[in-house]
Amino acid sequence: MIVELMVYTIAVSLLVGMAALAIDGALTLAAWPRRWVWAGAMVLSLAGAATMGLRGHTPSGSSNSVPTTVTTITGTAMRGIPFPPLSVGAQAQRVRGSTGLPAWALLERYAKWSWLAASISLLGVYFVGALHIMRARRNWPRQSIGKYQVLVAEDIGPAVFGLVRPAIVVPRWLLDEAVATRDAAMSHENQHIAARDPVLLLVALLLLAVAPWNLPLWWQLRRLKLAIEVDCDTRVLGAGVDRRLYADTLLRINQYVGKMPLGAVAIVGRATQTESRIRAMMTKRPRHLRLWILGLAATSIPLLVVAAELNPPSSAPAAQRVYLGIGLADLDVNAGAASITAARHGAIVTSVNPGSVADQTGLKRGDLIIQFGDTTVISARTLATAVARTAPDARVPLLIQRGSVNQKLMADFSTAPPPQPPSAQIVDTSDWDSLRDANLSISQPQLRGELIRMAKLDELQSLFQKATTGTRLPPDTSANSVGPRMEPGANEANVRRLREIIAQYGWPTVSMVGVRGATAAAWIAVGARNDPAFQAQALGLMEPLLQRDEVPTMYYASLFDALHTPQRFGMIFECVKGVNQPSKPVEDPQHLEERRAALGLPKMAKFCISATGAKGTG
Repeated sequence: MIVELMVYTIAVSLLVGMAALAIDGALTLAAWPRRWVWAGAMVLSLAGAATMGLRGHTPSGSSNSVPTTVTTITGTAMRGIPFPPLSVGAQAQRVRGSTGLPAWALLERYAKWSWLAASISLLGVYFVGALHIMRARRNWPRQSIGKYQVLVAEDIGPAVFGLVRPAIVVPRWLLDEAVATRDAAMSHENQHIAARDPVLLLVALLLLAVAPWNLPLWWQLRRLKLAIEVDCDTRVLGAGVDRRLYADTLLRINQYVGKMPLGAVAIVGRATQTESRIRAMMTKRPRHLRLWILGLAATSIPLLVVAAELNPPSSAPAAQRVYLGIGLADLDVNAGAASITAARHGAIVTSVNPGSVADQTGLKRGDLIIQFGDTTVISARTLATAVARTAPDARVPLLIQRGSVNQKLMADFSTAPPPQPPSAQIVDTSDWDSLRDANLSISQPQLRGELIRMAKLDELQSLFQKATTGTRLPPDTSANSVGPRMEPGANEANVRRLREIIAQYGWPTVSMVGVRGATAAAWIAVGARNDPAFQAQALGLMEPLLQRDEVPTMYYASLFDALHTPQRFGMIFECVKGVNQPSKPVEDPQHLEERRAALGLPKMAKFCISATGAKGTG
């Protein structure tokens, strides 16, 4: 979209510049300052591109009125939280197969790097010029001309340099000119300093460096320089300098004009600029001045309206956007955790929309997508971004894992059905851990089954599913946590057996017993409230496994908060009328959500799933 952005910005700059020209004419007739009109025009010209960004110009598209591409939900199914679906639109970037780049993509890449190179080059020119002036300034002697202190150069000036401490620089030949000529020149340069014109010109030069390819912006800069000089002429004449004498001074100095470095404001310039300035000084006000001013100002209004109404490229019809039509989950149990490096890569298909591109491609629930075109799928979000950049007529190869066998499929977006509006229904995540386990190599499958039975994990998942869909929980639900009620002493027996398992195998990890088995082991440890020594042991065993993604972060956070006061992750809470209230003090509450996000935990506002008034462990 770089090329479209450049074309859009040029069009806006041209319309704004034409409007500024009309306003400039009105101000000229009224003898009012003109430089702010052109400074504003340069700002508005670039503000068009900024507005374009605010209105949705992003490479990944906008989710506003865009058909669903994929629904991605990260984290474990045991969280049981109805995360909102992530709707991702697609931009019309060409993707044809898995090799090579189409002409449009090459043009985009060339435009991007050319833009960057031009901006850096122009800033380099500014820097080198400023460095040259700073070095030369050391050799310029200081001298008085009447009441003015100036620097004398061989062939530079008359001009003003500097921002913090601006100084007037004059060429040596000016010292031999008539007193009236020197005084007029000094008065002009002093007016530049008083109006802080060097600062205004520097800002304009920096704006130009933002978009050096924008030719209308160069023209606006030239008009700004002329307006700065005309405004300065007006102030000099207003201070009492004779009009004819001042015009003669401009003509005489212009005959000997020396070097004029970039960024200088000076009494002289190009011959055409000098002619325009003299004409402005000598122009007589027309009859019916107010009508002329109103007429010229009114001319600018439709031009500005057209500039504001130009549609940026991001407002392309939604029909040009593509969608795959699947729900996705990360293969890695803790892929949503910012503080953890994902150890398992890929995106699991959790649902397939009937008739969608995914359905036509042959994707099925439980498939693990490993490659999409040239993109290696690290997570569900990686795949969503790749789909968002796909052209409406692209054919993209997919590499998937189905069971233990890799297969190649071809997604043909050119035959895609009409896009469907995004769905707002609650997503059922209750069996996503089972889908993950089906794609993992588990070293102890029998131990996995034993742990699941010990923790009554199937019943627990059923309860979470009911809680997320708003179903009333059964009366035998535990009052201390959302979970099935255990027989007296049952969890104590589970803890004893878990101790034996740890002594024989170590802590049950995802690689050993899968996501569900690791979840069951962690759930047993969380429920061992009468045995804090075991909970502390479990916490110590889980902590070094976090970075390897071998334990669910949710249960590590629950154990940590159960054993520490104040709690760190807000996992010990009380749900009152749908609002979470911590049951024990929270460490640094202002940064609670940041710490939860680092472990991939949902926000507290979306985590109230207990029965009304029940206390829970997050």
